[in-house]
Amino acid sequence: MDVKILLFFLFGLNEILQGPTYCMARVCRGTKQKLTHSGSAAFRYESLRRKYTNCTYIEGNLEIVFLNDKTIKYDLSFLDSIREITGYVLIIGVFADYIPLTNLQIIRGRELFKHKEKYYSLFVASNYDRGTKKVGLKELRFKSLGEILNGKVSFMNNNLLCYETTINWTDINPTSKPPVEFFFESDFKRRKCKPCHRSCYHNSTAQLNCWGAGPEMCQKLSQGAVCSASCDNRCFGKLPNQCCHAECAGGCTGPKNTDCLACRRFRNEGECVAFCPPMTKYNTVTFEMEKNPNYKYSYGSLCVKDCPSHMLKDDSACVRKCPTNKQAVNNTCVLCEGVCPKTCNGTTAWLNSKNIASFKDCTIIEGNLIILGVTFKGDPSFKTGPLDLKDLDNLNSVQEITGRLTIQESPVELKNLSFLKNLKVIGGRNEAVLGKSLFIMKTQLEFLGLTKLKHIRNGNVVIQVNDNLCYAETIKFTSMFTFPKQKVIVNKNRNNCENKTCDPQCKNGCWGAGPERCLECANYHIHKATPCIASCSSVPLHYDAGSKICKKCHPQCANNCTGPGEHECDSCLKVQHGPNCMSHCPPNMFPNQKKICQVCHINCDDGCSGSSYELKIGGCNSCKIGLQQSDGRVLCFSKESSECPDGFHPTYKNKMKQMSGKILCVPCHKECETCFGEGNYSCKKCRNFEMQPYCTSKCSSNYFSDREQMKCIECHNECLNGCHGPTSSDCAACRNLKIYLNNNQTMFNCTAVCPSFKPYSIQDEELRGRTVCVDDSHPVILAKIQEKQKKISYTIIGAVFGVLMIILSTGVAIYFSCKRRREIAAVTKLNAAMLGYDENEPLNPTDIKPDLAQLRLIKESELRKGGIIGSGAFGTVYKGFWIPDGENVKIPVAIKVLQEGTSPSQNKELLEEARVMCSVDQQCCIRILAVCMTAQMMLITPLMPLGCLLDYIRKNQKAIGSQVLLNWCTQIAKGMAYLEGRAIVHRDLAARNVLLQTPNQIRITDFGLAKLLDYNEEEYIAAGGKMPIKWLALECIQHRIFTHKSDVWSYGVTVWELFTYGQRPYENVRAAHVPDLLEKGERLPQPNICTIDVYMIMIKCWMLDAESRPSFKELEVEFGKMSRDPGRYLVIEGDKLMRLPSLTYDKRDLLQSLSLVTEGPEELVEAEDYLMPQSSQGAADGNGDNNNDGTKIASGNSPEDVFHPDVGTEKQNELDNRRREKRYGHLESAAAARHQRQMDPHRRGREDSINSRYSTDPIKYSRDRDDIIELDPNHIMGIQPKLAPTAPFHSSRQLPVDEDDYLQPKSVNPAAYIDINGSTDSYKNNYEPTNDELMKDILGATTMASVENPEYFEQNNRNLSIPGVGNNFSWKDGNGVTYYNDIPKLDKARQEFQQPFIMGDVNSETRV
Repeated sequence: MDVKILLFFLFGLNEILQGPTYCMARVCRGTKQKLTHSGSAAFRYESLRRKYTNCTYIEGNLEIVFLNDKTIKYDLSFLDSIREITGYVLIIGVFADYIPLTNLQIIRGRELFKHKEKYYSLFVASNYDRGTKKVGLKELRFKSLGEILNGKVSFMNNNLLCYETTINWTDINPTSKPPVEFFFESDFKRRKCKPCHRSCYHNSTAQLNCWGAGPEMCQKLSQGAVCSASCDNRCFGKLPNQCCHAECAGGCTGPKNTDCLACRRFRNEGECVAFCPPMTKYNTVTFEMEKNPNYKYSYGSLCVKDCPSHMLKDDSACVRKCPTNKQAVNNTCVLCEGVCPKTCNGTTAWLNSKNIASFKDCTIIEGNLIILGVTFKGDPSFKTGPLDLKDLDNLNSVQEITGRLTIQESPVELKNLSFLKNLKVIGGRNEAVLGKSLFIMKTQLEFLGLTKLKHIRNGNVVIQVNDNLCYAETIKFTSMFTFPKQKVIVNKNRNNCENKTCDPQCKNGCWGAGPERCLECANYHIHKATPCIASCSSVPLHYDAGSKICKKCHPQCANNCTGPGEHECDSCLKVQHGPNCMSHCPPNMFPNQKKICQVCHINCDDGCSGSSYELKIGGCNSCKIGLQQSDGRVLCFSKESSECPDGFHPTYKNKMKQMSGKILCVPCHKECETCFGEGNYSCKKCRNFEMQPYCTSKCSSNYFSDREQMKCIECHNECLNGCHGPTSSDCAACRNLKIYLNNNQTMFNCTAVCPSFKPYSIQDEELRGRTVCVDDSHPVILAKIQEKQKKISYTIIGAVFGVLMIILSTGVAIYFSCKRRREIAAVTKLNAAMLGYDENEPLNPTDIKPDLAQLRLIKESELRKGGIIGSGAFGTVYKGFWIPDGENVKIPVAIKVLQEGTSPSQNKELLEEARVMCSVDQQCCIRILAVCMTAQMMLITPLMPLGCLLDYIRKNQKAIGSQVLLNWCTQIAKGMAYLEGRAIVHRDLAARNVLLQTPNQIRITDFGLAKLLDYNEEEYIAAGGKMPIKWLALECIQHRIFTHKSDVWSYGVTVWELFTYGQRPYENVRAAHVPDLLEKGERLPQPNICTIDVYMIMIKCWMLDAESRPSFKELEVEFGKMSRDPGRYLVIEGDKLMRLPSLTYDKRDLLQSLSLVTEGPEELVEAEDYLMPQSSQGAADGNGDNNNDGTKIASGNSPEDVFHPDVGTEKQNELDNRRREKRYGHLESAAAARHQRQMDPHRRGREDSINSRYSTDPIKYSRDRDDIIELDPNHIMGIQPKLAPTAPFHSSRQLPVDEDDYLQPKSVNPAAYIDINGSTDSYKNNYEPTNDELMKDILGATTMASVENPEYFEQNNRNLSIPGVGNNFSWKDGNGVTYYNDIPKLDKARQEFQQPFIMGDVNSETRV
């Protein structure tokens, strides 16, 4: 029958599973049949109903399979009480309309279902009738399922099932990737499902999520977007304080661990905890571990006071089987004494010829032992042959079966179960109270023969339909049971068993014939043996131990005994010590001839074999201290002593096994009277003379014998060949020098140095060459003294002469040196007077080249202001014209006007910006034109038609490809490298401060924060003020230190802006938090279009160590290389189809926007063309702009010339000739126009100048000034021009455009100014607008956008409308070749063209 365990009934305590939902929980055992099944569908349904009715907690798996009888209406409502499943859920072949697991909250997945090498915790497959295609599973209705802790989810071929695809499986199964798998391989379409109820809509997912039809089937989300970002786990609301406890699983109703719908680990008394209360706890008072009275066992995900009977206790956990080093004793795992009994897994199907060998020497079978008829017949489908009966002997060692024992259909040859003769316990752990633990049916057994079976702990006994079986009815099985509800069913066995009765010595039945097969004994039985006997005296060496048990005598008894003790023997088997029989004598005793133990000699250690104290057989076994004699014998010394006696010393070279670890004393050296080791150097006391560190009988040659002290005393160190005393006068001979003490030379003293009274040493030939000390009276010494005095006289005379010569030379040198110093001082004073310096002020030349930049000051009357471009804290920026006095030109400019009432510091800052911009003359940087020193100071710079780069990339994102982006990066790096060479720190590099002159040419601007460093400065420390935090390096933010390396950091952020198409850096981070974020190592993320190569360059720019960042020169080279192969470094969808918009710059629209007061005879000239003569002069003088790297760049070079320095010399010469004509062409054109107006003053039309990039005729083709016609010097005189060669600016990346792109739009209302918002209000010719109205009409009805740093103004976010130009477009030439802006094959079809800049139609305005 099905396994059902009611924990409340088993333990009798509500505290086992406490809490609002678990106080009366019922725990049921799951199944592990997988796809195997038996019986009909009705039988399987009834089994499920009996098994899981009122179950709350399923320990194991829930398998609902093959309920596929279409005639049965399956009501699975008994499943609605299940809240938790520890294993997996398997639903296959179920024809019910729905599975009402409406209260299931968690699937733990501790055991998973394996399918095609994948493991699933929820597997739903083939739940429909392929025949009718109308019967099957339609809804799951797992509306309370909150979480799956482990395993995958799969739905396969459920054609009628609805709503499973609407579930947000990521919320339920977050640990599996992907969280769910859907397979559909059926041969007809799925059922059309109605949508979820509208109340199931979740704003966070923007989806409908439900388990079935109706509002009550909505899925409840508790993770991800529905939670606050501060929640690490699940939540019960959107607020930050509505997070679930960390131990909650599947959701919660509140923040505490008592509010969990399910527990992630364990539930204890209504709380979700990480661990159950341990069995011991630490006492902080006694500092000891003591027993915890509130300890609990871990049972699945529950904390229980006691384990169920079918489980084992292992420390503080309930387990199914003990670990390898433990064995089960009374349902508790205890450590094995020695080697643990062998445990084997039971049979998964049945015992057969293949698995029988695995049970050899097994003591415990963990599981079931099932023997069926197919065991002995074989099964071809499983490729198993018949089992030989002899192989059953492999089960002889089995003592316990933890599951059930089932035997069916045994052969005639198998008469009994004696192969299980050692079986003692049938556990029935896998069975419920009413299940079958011992099941024997339809066998040919004659008797059971389970003589040692004593316990059936769980389940029932069923023995039926065994035609030859006797004795089974006699057995009292109830004496083996644990629970009173266990039953015995023994019937329908052999009827004629009258002649087969139990032995008279048996009681309560028997397992077969004979006294050895009794269940219990009527009189006596031998302890731990099977036979029952009439009395103990009938068995030798046994005595009556009481309780009708006969036990063996002591092993040392020889004949008989009266009790179990060794003193109760009638005679001893081996030796006797007092009244006791023993196997051997106690220590320090030996048996005599009568086998009676005697005491050993007192000096013996570790016993003896006789009475002698010598180390030998018949003497001591060992000695505490052994004295080795000269003949090799060893005598045991007194045990009371711990040292060797005099004349002996301990040895450490003991090779005697008996003395291992003991002290063996050997005799001392013959020169030693006492010693501490071997040799004459280990003596404590010498027998003769002591000569440190030895003992000797005679002193050596360099010692003399002191017989009073019995010591050898060393001679004086000046003695040689012995001595007769300790002093230097007692030597037999001298080692060094000898001093005679008397005239007859019989007494002498030895010394190393001659004394003062005899200071000389000589070799005395009369004394065989010995060295002796003598005084100056000796003849040899007297002759040497006289010779030495002569040499001293000569030396003194030479020294005096040399000193006189040195003094004379030094005087002459000093005289001439002083004279030279006076002459130099006089020349220096004269130079200082001529140069105007005070004579006390020294010169300090630096070798720094002078800055020859010039600042042009103009009058306010030369300016014409138009619309407002933007404004900031300093004032306002207008677009307008500059009409220089005395020149017939007007130049479009941007006019930065300082507002009224400004402080002197703001005037100073604007002048500083002008001073920096004056030093800039490079094509990638904006340059200053002039300064107007009125009450409101004005700064005049060229007008950039396309505005800032940030707005441009935001508007034209879909038209900007990889080539353009990398070219912009290269130009910015080149411009910053130029600034670095001029010692200018920008301090505010960002995409908003980069302007577009043309779509292919940028200009770095906004030098309001730039600083020009002195020649000896490497950094600038700012005093205060606001800073663009998100663009600055960490040292700038923390210490206000600005260097070229800090500009490199800003460059990295600027490049990031380009590659993200204008996203704001750290958009969701407050500026005050950015420094902490940078210190923690966080940086801007990798843009989607960037490869790792590009991103790594950006990362290098953001190194905290400034010296580790690359230089702008290196960045220029890197991005220059990338721009030659853009598709390798930037991955943009549709990159090859992207094309920058073709725009035309209409100067008439600019004139209209500045009102009619600007109309005049002046020629409209761009600032670059106006300044070109000056640049040409500078180039002529200095051979071009001299950058730091020595590269000479003339104004107007094409991007190819700038970024590909390998242009040939021939091409460069050609470019130089053309540029010279361009630079002066506008002056010649202006002169020709002035002459024409003088000839025809009524004519106001304007002809095209040679250098004009604008056309007076809307349909006339206007070339770029780099593509002008090369003119003959006499062109002005009307001579036909000749065509110029291909312009270097023109490359394969420039595209041909349709002719319509060259048409400039005509204004419908030419007298009106059309604002950006498309307003049709116009200014009349006779109406003079106010300043406010002019700003409104020019800028539109918009307000200035607030920015994070108020000192930087930002242009309004106005959309540039480009009529007729799509986001993605391409052209084809006459040959049908498609042109892309990144296809190098266009070199073959190179054509000269220009993409004019369109200012806008009648309803639009371009911001500049």
